[in-house]
Amino acid sequence: MKSDGDILFLRIKNVALQNPQRDEEFKDLVREQIPGSEFHHVFTSTVGMKSTDLLGVAVRPEDHNENQTNRDWLIEKIPGAIRNLIMYVIKLKKEIIQFKKELRDERNKKSVG
Repeated sequence: MKSDGDILFLRIKNVALQNPQRDEEFKDLVREQIPGSEFHHVFTSTVGMKSTDLLGVAVRPEDHNENQTNRDWLIEKIPGAIRNLIMYVIKLKKEIIQFKKELRDERNKKSVG
């Protein structure tokens, strides 16, 4: 019988594999959290297809190699992956707000001038 953690992991993994987004900016932002870290896809891969970059965490290189298939270790990383995704959404939202402000200011300059 599968544990609740295993069931949750597999359900999220299915979503992560169905949406294999690549985002180097996100991966860089995550790696900045731990100097010298590697980016780890929490929901791993299947038949050479990596899951979405948007559910990943920064890990030490030795942890990345040792725990690649350790389900309990991976389950522990889920909250960090969600935290990173939220951090990225907030960052992008701020950038969009700033872009809209600059665009509005530019339009106002043209209409005045």
